[in-house]
Amino acid sequence: MPARPPSKSPLTPLLRPLAWAWHLLQYICLLLGPFALTALILQFTPVPLVLLSRLANPPTTSPWRAGQPQDLAPAEPPGAILLFAGSGIPGESSLNRIWHAADAARAFPEARVFLSIPSPAPDQPSPAAAAYLRELALRGVDPQRVTLLPAGGNTYQQCGEAAQVLSPLLPSGTALLVVTSPEHMYRSVACLRARGFAPPILACPAYSKSLDDPHPAPPEWAISPATLEPVLVETPASLPDDPVPANSLPARSTFFDQFRENLDASRKLLDEACALAAYRFRSWM
Repeated sequence: MPARPPSKSPLTPLLRPLAWAWHLLQYICLLLGPFALTALILQFTPVPLVLLSRLANPPTTSPWRAGQPQDLAPAEPPGAILLFAGSGIPGESSLNRIWHAADAARAFPEARVFLSIPSPAPDQPSPAAAAYLRELALRGVDPQRVTLLPAGGNTYQQCGEAAQVLSPLLPSGTALLVVTSPEHMYRSVACLRARGFAPPILACPAYSKSLDDPHPAPPEWAISPATLEPVLVETPASLPDDPVPANSLPARSTFFDQFRENLDASRKLLDEACALAAYRFRSWM
């Protein structure tokens, strides 16, 4: 009597999609594995921070840093300061931008401050805009000196309104100082140029701390807590009772700090790369 073929398990139709998904996952890992390995290796190199500094310092701009002494200030002070609003308050991006914008406003008291943030009208600030104005006032910027640019839900629209308002106000050769996040600077400047803004631009990327900035203010200068002005200080190599020199952090702390900074920079680069691709696809820059 011939043997009967083995009967199929009733679970076979259910397992087949799982097998297909497993094979698909294997193919995806084979394709993305080299990219993931390369990205992991780059986290142990200065490449992410170097790329971030390229976005923060577009080639068509001149750098300006908060806390610079007067002898390093630009020959011609900017005629206006344009602050692009970031995330909500309190938020790292927003507070960093506000701090740098307030420092620029103190350094250039004749420059008008323009805040680009969605609002119902220039004289009707939204709750977020009112929070920005309060934070700027806490840092010594008179709210009467700040003009709201309320239109625009994205960078392209905000730059269109800024170019339309600021171009007639700036005399020939007078620069505009732009304050925004480091990764957002390149797209902001490119959109301003695409919308017809011709005056020179000073780039002030709002780094969260000076260690992130490849072009910080000179190390012998600091901001005085009392006067909020740049003052000359002498930093000792180490404290009298400190057995470890101040300029030699433990290797483990330095390694993990650098790794964390690279991961954060890589995340910002990935987000901004997607935004730049979308803007170029729509011919916005």
